[in-house]
Order: sequence, then structure tokens, then C-alpha cells
Amino acid sequence: MESLSRSAVICSISRTPQGPSPPNSLPSTSTFKGNFAPVAEIGEAAQVSAIEGGIPEGFPQGIYLRNGPNHVYPDLTAAVSVFGRTAYTIVEGDGMIHATYFSKDGEGNWNVSYKNKYVETESFLLEKNRKKKLFLPTITGDPSAVLASFYTNMVKCGQPVKFEANTSVFEHAGKLYAISEQNLPYEVDPSNLDTLKSWDVNGTWDRPFTSHPKRVPHTGELVIIGIAIQKPYYVLGVILADGTKMLHKVDLKFKTGVLVHELGVTENYNIFMDYPLEIGINRALAGNRSLAMSKMKNLR
Repeated sequence: MESLSRSAVICSISRTPQGPSPPNSLPSTSTFKGNFAPVAEIGEAAQVSAIEGGIPEGFPQGIYLRNGPNHVYPDLTAAVSVFGRTAYTIVEGDGMIHATYFSKDGEGNWNVSYKNKYVETESFLLEKNRKKKLFLPTITGDPSAVLASFYTNMVKCGQPVKFEANTSVFEHAGKLYAISEQNLPYEVDPSNLDTLKSWDVNGTWDRPFTSHPKRVPHTGELVIIGIAIQKPYYVLGVILADGTKMLHKVDLKFKTGVLVHELGVTENYNIFMDYPLEIGINRALAGNRSLAMSKMKNLR
């Protein structure tokens, strides 16, 4: 009963902060306006008739895809409670894929069409079914409020953070995936952008999945990393070229959680970065930001 009453206290999501801000809280954001304002789904693919210039000679037929954050509820700027304030950031927006299709008819004339659609993760569908914003922001804000957001999200939604799949798209073994750093990738049908299912490599990968996996030259294997806020903090994975299972999985034995967004792959080596950008619940418990640069570490 105590947990339920506490969660009720910290569930207030404000459209605009009311009254004076708590100490060290962030000002109201205008991130989701102007050029960064979200766009609506258009439904069926739309024909593109106004093309400035011409399509280059030898341009291939296919699909150009882009993934990015697109807040369903852009007017919700902050969550305010007795613990302080957290603010929504652009990177916590719902994933939306934009696709431009290039094809030729029997006479060689170009047909160009455009379609967009949200990536329907479990988090997206939960809020869609409830018709309201459920997840509190967890990236930036007062440390106590960030902890409260993690707790409240777990109580209300069964997940400490929202799964957005909003950062990138990649292809492996003939399948298309949408991905963000904190969860598994989601398979997407490129023909209509329908979300099919999350991909755990047939049960052989059970942790977050890098947004920018790399294909090994000559073998077609896929190299990934998975970061976490609890041990093991940093794990390497290599997926078979056919996507059926993990070939290798190695704990890199990091001593703390770090936010790592990229890796490099050559014919003979995998290249990993150790950033001084640390992430973890213990930081917030100590009264610090859960994500911050460490002055005690250098980039390796």
C-alpha cells in the first residue's frame, strides 16, 4: 500500500510547470516546437509528384529509410512532484520511420512515394490503448525526481523506462529493424512499415542492443554491444550472418555503467570505446545525475 500511495504522489505530468520551479530544476523546454515539432502519420503512402531537379542516371530502385523521435504528446514538457522535476527530452520521443520508395514502371518511368509510421513498441501500444502519456521522463532533471520516475514507471507500466525504438534502422539477414539503445530491436515490414515483433536473436540475447551494429567484412556477421546499468555493464555479441543465433557473447568486464553509442569493426578487430560518460541508478542514489561525465576518467 505504501508503494501505491507514493506512486500516486509522483504521477503528476504537467503540460506547463505551475508556480516557482524547485531548486536545480530545468526551465520549460521549447524543444518540440518549430523544426523539432512532431508530424502526424499520413496513412497510406502518398505519391510524390513535385520533384525539384531529376533523379540521377543509374540511381537504384529501393527504399530510403529514416528513423527518429516523434513525440505523440509534444505539449507535455515536464513531470513535477514533491521529489523535484524531470523534463522530457527529444530523445524520449516515440520512434517514427519515414520511407521514400523509388521504383520504375515497365516503360522506365520513375514512381516515387512516401509513407511514415510509428514503431509500435510495447510502450507505444500501452499509451495508445490508454490514450494518454504514461511514462515519466528519466533522462534529465533533479536526481530524486529521476529516481521517482524510474520507480513510478515500473509500478504503472512494468518498465523503468519507455522503449521507443527511435534512433536508427538497420538490415540483417534480409530483415529490417528499428532500434534504440535501451531495448531490443523491433522487426519492421519495409513494404508497409508495420511493426512485427522484437528480436532477441532466437532467445540468445537478453539485454539492450546498440543502435549502430556493424557488419563484419567478408563474413556478413553482425557485431553488437549491449550496455546496462547493472552488471554486466558492457557485453559484446556477434550474430551469425543468417541471423539465427549468437556466435559469440563476451562480458567486457567494465567496472561501471557507461553510455556508449558506437563501435568499430575491421576485418581483424572490433574497436570499442570506454567513455567517461557514466550512467547508473547508484549515481542518483548518491544525489548526482544518473547520466553525467566523470572527472575521474579519460576516454579510452
